[in-house]
Amino acid sequence: MAANSPITMKVALKLGSVEINPQFITFTHVTPSNSVVMIDMNMPMQPLRLPITADSALMRNC
Repeated sequence: MAANSPITMKVALKLGSVEINPQFITFTHVTPSNSVVMIDMNMPMQPLRLPITADSALMRNC
C-alpha cells in the first residue's frame, strides 16, 4: 500500500546535527526560549540564530 502513496517523505536534515537540543524539538514547537533558528536548506550547516521569540513560523520551498 505504501508504494501507491501520493506522498513521499525523506529526511532532509536532522535538527540535532545543527546543535538544536532535542528538548526543544516537539510537536508544538521547535525553538529554544528567546531564540529562533532558521535553516536555509541550501546551507543547512549554517543555521541563522536570532535572539527573538515567535508564536509561529512559516516554511516555504523556494
